[in-house]
Amino acid sequence: MWHDYKYFSFIPFAISLLFMSLAVIADYIDIKVGVHNSPAYPDKYFNEERKKELTAIAEELLQAKDEKGMQSTKEKLRSHRLLVRNINRYSNIVEFNYYRPKIMFAYIFAKDGLPEIYSTTPVITEEDIGSWAELVNIFNPQNSPSNYRRGYVVFVPEIAYPYLTKNLDKAFVDKVAAMENYNDFMARNNINPHLDPTGKRHAEYLNIIAGNLSKEEKLKVIEVLNRQCRISSGLVEDSNISGTFKWKFLHIPGTGGIDTSFDVGKHFKQLMSDGVISFKDDKGRLQLKSNLNDQEIREIEWFQVEMMDHIYGNLFRKTEYWSNGKTKLSDNWYFCKY
Repeated sequence: MWHDYKYFSFIPFAISLLFMSLAVIADYIDIKVGVHNSPAYPDKYFNEERKKELTAIAEELLQAKDEKGMQSTKEKLRSHRLLVRNINRYSNIVEFNYYRPKIMFAYIFAKDGLPEIYSTTPVITEEDIGSWAELVNIFNPQNSPSNYRRGYVVFVPEIAYPYLTKNLDKAFVDKVAAMENYNDFMARNNINPHLDPTGKRHAEYLNIIAGNLSKEEKLKVIEVLNRQCRISSGLVEDSNISGTFKWKFLHIPGTGGIDTSFDVGKHFKQLMSDGVISFKDDKGRLQLKSNLNDQEIREIEWFQVEMMDHIYGNLFRKTEYWSNGKTKLSDNWYFCKY
């Protein structure tokens, strides 16, 4: 490189050094000058006036009927240096975020307060559905447990496909399986899927699929998912789910082992340590202890929900908020770092 470009070969390094220096300077200014206006410091930032304004914004977001109404409300956040990360109208929760290099600060508005971890019974709602279009992939015959190619899908066909096809009407399954997948949609419109930087066409496709499903069909899918998170479904003891003896990592097909950096991996290790879950055989398959108490049942059901986050890919993503590990700022406001 030196032979070809001489001193010009230092240009990429110089540019990187410049940007790093600017980031450090900006961070220093934020700390020294803008502490009172920086969400990174809740003691200074979250005063009574700001709490009142952010509460009004959170209430408006919970009541907004469409994206247009939400957008006008989100614009009010600019002066507060926050972004909206999540809105859950079922639980009356709004999460605002502030980003800094390698760290994220969260301000969580919970109209009804936050419960302690695993103290409630899990309920799946439409708020937890990430993409109805994932059903098209799950029911595609090419992605059945015997046909799919590892690494080409983000859900777990060995569990998702047989469970949903068994518990949903065949007519509905056939209807969804016949729907156009995203790649075919883009090909029909002569668009390269990689040339959709704004995600506009992807959003259009998701809306088409969601619009082709009736309210009753969606509610039926949600009902079936709720049945799977109940302890009676036996998901923990599914033969496709196992653990590793030495490290007590959870293994779900396609994941390569889930360690304690994930909530489900951390929860699995805790349940193993508490004796609620144990190994059933030398293959690492799992079993529940007998005579579970009410709290242990709730923990298992939440554990099954956490596994379902991995099993169903983009279809399902439940974000639950607990009071544990968060600083309570007021009756309805909590602060934490990610």
